[in-house]
Amino acid sequence: MSGEYDKIIKETISDISDVLISKVLGINVVESTPLETKLQITDEREADFILNVTTVEGENFVLHIEFQSTNDAGMAYRMMRYWLYITQIHKLPIV
Repeated sequence: MSGEYDKIIKETISDISDVLISKVLGINVVESTPLETKLQITDEREADFILNVTTVEGENFVLHIEFQSTNDAGMAYRMMRYWLYITQIHKLPIV
């Protein structure tokens, strides 16, 4: 049932999105263009090292280490994906 309401809300708000963005978020829009909302991605990652660590102080976290031999402009995005996946799977803070 929620999908039905989502469609109604999206159709209604699309006509007034620029006004909502301006009034609610304080962003003065000159132009906005809708983008595809379906985000279907198949993505398999293999990290270099992921360890479940418990310290002497009793802290428990995931230690994630990646080695990179060259500069990679997309490294921050890669690390963000790792952070998201590791956090979702292990439900622990990541260092």
